[in-house]
Amino acid sequence: MDLSLTDGDLPRGAWDCHTHVFGSFEAYPLRRPGPGTPNPEAAIEALMAMHAELGIAHGCLVQPVEYGWDHSYLLHALAAAEGAYVGVAMADPDLGRAAMARLAAGGVGALRFMFFDQAKLTPTRDALMGGVAAARDLGWRLRVLGSPANHPELFAVLEAVEDVPILLEHMAMSGPGPVGEGLARMLAKPNVWLMLSSGHRRSREPPPWRDMAETCAALYALAPRRCVWGSDWPYLGAGPRIDERDALALLASYLPDEAAWRAVMAGNPAALNA
Repeated sequence: MDLSLTDGDLPRGAWDCHTHVFGSFEAYPLRRPGPGTPNPEAAIEALMAMHAELGIAHGCLVQPVEYGWDHSYLLHALAAAEGAYVGVAMADPDLGRAAMARLAAGGVGALRFMFFDQAKLTPTRDALMGGVAAARDLGWRLRVLGSPANHPELFAVLEAVEDVPILLEHMAMSGPGPVGEGLARMLAKPNVWLMLSSGHRRSREPPPWRDMAETCAALYALAPRRCVWGSDWPYLGAGPRIDERDALALLASYLPDEAAWRAVMAGNPAALNA
């Protein structure tokens, strides 16, 4: 599907399911190294302005790695957004249920695990199982950044979960080529969702990153009612950066028709984040 944002608006109620925001470093100091250089100008007000310009009504605010388990600015941003955004907390084995309940009261609705060995963020099996139980009790979603091929033992834990929605971020780190067996098996589960995002980072080619088109279309076909999109604003990680409009056009190139576009941008994320 071709897309020109100058030709029409995004679907009513459109979502951006993956963003990060930062406050001033004096008021909200960074707590640990992360994948990029945080920008104190990437505040909630700047994100909301960008979304308003594009016609995006809702979003997910994902706790930045650089803030560690200090969710102070995330809660501030959620309050400023007045219900338009859902918060995503960074998983912490020491984060007690009382603290998680306070996050929930502040607008957090998901718990994120990152299977990153180098950054020492990969959870133990027990910690992951504890997170599943906490999400179940709170009515939260689980979000996972990782690959079934790299961490099969942890994905085996997730594969056994039936009653908690699980969103696999950034296409589960898929690159060009056939969809992996483990990922296909996960996407066959009705509680597993996929974020169609960051295809430009997984590509081995220059723009327009055509080597990812077939892979992304195949991933969409495995779970058309459970695919969502996220911009990853303000683009802290490795790999090429991309303008929001170009990211949306890239997503549209993966999708077969306008009905799929409306579902991925609005209907599916509204159902996931309800």
